[in-house]
Amino acid sequence: MEYRADVRGMGVFLVGPDARRVCTLGAAARLAKARVLVGGDSGASRHHTAASGRLSHGTGGRRHDRVKVTIVFGGAAVQQQWGNRRTRPSRFLTRAMEG
Repeated sequence: MEYRADVRGMGVFLVGPDARRVCTLGAAARLAKARVLVGGDSGASRHHTAASGRLSHGTGGRRHDRVKVTIVFGGAAVQQQWGNRRTRPSRFLTRAMEG
């Protein structure tokens, strides 16, 4: 018997509620970890950044044919992640995504 991939069925899965749930659970776990990493640092702006994180749902891929969940931070997240003249980089997003 030869294996044949169910391409159409996989396409349906990638935009369905099951894929959305799996992606949301993974992103929510990473967001929680990022909040813990930022929350442990000193500074009021870092606590504000940790609280500003949220999940954004949409579709992605070249043909917009799959579920996409993005973690969005407001405030000073970029300066905290990469640093600037006055702030050392904390790399909290990198550490949260690494697992």
